[in-house]
Amino acid sequence: MALPIPGRTYDLSVFQGNPLGSAGLQTISLLDVTGPQGAAVTGTLKLVQRVLLELLTDIGSMLYQPARGCGFMPAVKQGLIQSDIALFQQFAFAANQIARTLSNDALPADPPDELLATLELANAIFSPGQIAMSVQITSQAGTSASLLLPISTGP
Repeated sequence: MALPIPGRTYDLSVFQGNPLGSAGLQTISLLDVTGPQGAAVTGTLKLVQRVLLELLTDIGSMLYQPARGCGFMPAVKQGLIQSDIALFQQFAFAANQIARTLSNDALPADPPDELLATLELANAIFSPGQIAMSVQITSQAGTSASLLLPISTGP
């Protein structure tokens, strides 16, 4: 399938429903039987997807790409995040790992809106069995997106 966007690479869109920047929660799924299938994504949304996949992937869990992912989800699963300080510290470690991975993946032809400039944990709320995190992702083009991530901390 060729996209009518010259000079762009694209990913398969895993975000279904509202585009980033609109009100409402995102539904994250690989298959939405009620909507179009095989949608492609570029730009800032592509960057957001790449950051999210790295954040949710346990480092070392991919057989042929052991450096992919970060240590954030293992820290959550091991119960190492019990306070705001621990959360911000673990996220800072993960953000550094993600930034390094995405920087290593970058190609000279990649547009600035698909390259990571900053990744910050803007806010977090602890509740029983869950952490609700607001993550701010900014591209090298200056475009940004906020992502609300509910992370289960229960068994």
